[in-house]
Amino acid sequence: MGKKKIIFLLIIFIVIAIFLVLTGGKRADVVLEKFSVAEDGTKLQLHTTLASSMGYTRKMKVKQGGDNLYLTFYSTFGFNNAIGAKNEFEVTLNPACEEIYFDKGNGEYKLVLQKNVETNEWEMLN
Repeated sequence: MGKKKIIFLLIIFIVIAIFLVLTGGKRADVVLEKFSVAEDGTKLQLHTTLASSMGYTRKMKVKQGGDNLYLTFYSTFGFNNAIGAKNEFEVTLNPACEEIYFDKGNGEYKLVLQKNVETNEWEMLN
């Protein structure tokens, strides 16, 4: 293979790698559509959608903060690429967990689920 072909292929590879890295970032427009709680109360199944009409989510990271959970969602790689897309996520709960927040960007979180202290059941907030 000639030197020019190797350089050309290397440039193409670098451009594709940069494109994939730059387009797989955080999603701040994830909305909780519905949820279900396991019978033993240790897991939540979240069904999400996006507020915008373009793009997909592929993964979720959970951060524990006291008795609360803070969820951050990430987009698929590429623009409007459905490969690897997910809209259902499972969250493991500890018994003390009372609130669940979604990352809204810029270090802000929105409360989306809260445990009712009287009924001990989870409630979705608007």
